[in-house]
Amino acid sequence: GNVVYVFAGNVTPDDVDGIEPDPVATADVTQNDAGDFVYRTVIAPGDYTIAFTCQAKNDYPEVDESTTTPIEFVSPVMQTVTADMETVVDF
Repeated sequence: GNVVYVFAGNVTPDDVDGIEPDPVATADVTQNDAGDFVYRTVIAPGDYTIAFTCQAKNDYPEVDESTTTPIEFVSPVMQTVTADMETVVDF
């Protein structure tokens, strides 16, 4: 259930449900050999809100969880992504 959600613009993160804002990308968070938790995604240049949740397994695309059991996000970060550059966002 550990996933990073990437939203276009400066928004309040929400679950995947077909109601704006929906993420433009999601990325599974995995543990590497050094024991760090990492994720990676490729997105176009622009401004994004990037948010982490450990409750993604409870996010059903056909359901608006905000009306039942909202998905909680940890410390959303507003980030500008530049072309041909790696951008690091820590939570």
